[in-house]
Amino acid sequence: MKGFGYLFIFIGVAYLFFAFNMDVSVSSSSAYIPGIGSVGGGEIANLDLMARRQNHLIVAALITLIGALMVIFGGSRVESSQVAQLVKDTKPVADFSGERELSSDPYRLWLAAKYQIERNEIFDRFVLGEQTFANLDAVLAKAHAIEVLEAEERAAKAVERAARIAAHDEAMRMAAEEDAARWREQQPKVIVGAFLVVLLLVGAGLLLKESPAERAAREKADRDAQVELIAEAERKFDVKLPSDAVKVKLTAVNQSTAFRCDGIENGGEILEFSTRFKKEQVRDHFRKFLGKGQPQFEYLDDSFDWNWKKGQTKYLLTMFSDEVSNSVYLCIIADK
Repeated sequence: MKGFGYLFIFIGVAYLFFAFNMDVSVSSSSAYIPGIGSVGGGEIANLDLMARRQNHLIVAALITLIGALMVIFGGSRVESSQVAQLVKDTKPVADFSGERELSSDPYRLWLAAKYQIERNEIFDRFVLGEQTFANLDAVLAKAHAIEVLEAEERAAKAVERAARIAAHDEAMRMAAEEDAARWREQQPKVIVGAFLVVLLLVGAGLLLKESPAERAAREKADRDAQVELIAEAERKFDVKLPSDAVKVKLTAVNQSTAFRCDGIENGGEILEFSTRFKKEQVRDHFRKFLGKGQPQFEYLDDSFDWNWKKGQTKYLLTMFSDEVSNSVYLCIIADK
């Protein structure tokens, strides 16, 4: 639904631009009166053309408003292809396709190559890491035990990641259903209110049409306010934002935003912005100012969630997207 909403907004804005620039004047002929001279001539406003332009403005504003409402109330969903791609990108659990038995020569050779097992000529013993072993069977048994443990850890991480993906998908589905139900409930009121709002907007637009100079001044004021907000955020959080950061917002942590800060309901602030940087680039960007840090989930190498501790302050970096526009939340929490 949001896609159609954006399309309606684009069509409506283009239609408004066309309507505002309609020519409502017509040429009139002049007449010569003896003793007076030429009378009349030039361009005069035509009432019929003015009425047509007004009708076009009303229709264009209505299309734009409907598109805006569809964007506001339209639900979002996670495509199943995205989840499939996440599963597809998961690294294989093991890179040895044969039977993992110590009696298998290919497996023994693979273990020796992977763990760089060599025979030390000085001690006449086999070396694995910082340990030495009397015979080949003993060192291979040790390497096999390590490999089994690593395989179990990789399997546990894969299960945990799959569970997180499934939970996220279910949350997005429920949110989409809630948005759809809310839209069905509010739709009659919205349609009635839309006509009233359109008439009000069209009338106000005709009376208060913004001049190019006024529009330039407003846009400059918006840019200055955004620059000032970025400077304040960087000073308060003691970091630098990515060069293309937009839609910057500072919000105190509260009950409705606590999910972005790992359940903390007070005592912190959220720095929110959008960027075209990928999630790894955002994480590496903040590493320059906050240090190496660590993943939020100990057994899951997940660059969507990262945290740092700097002095008495904790930083939590959370990212919900890795598409063209990446939504980023950086929480700062006083460590009590």
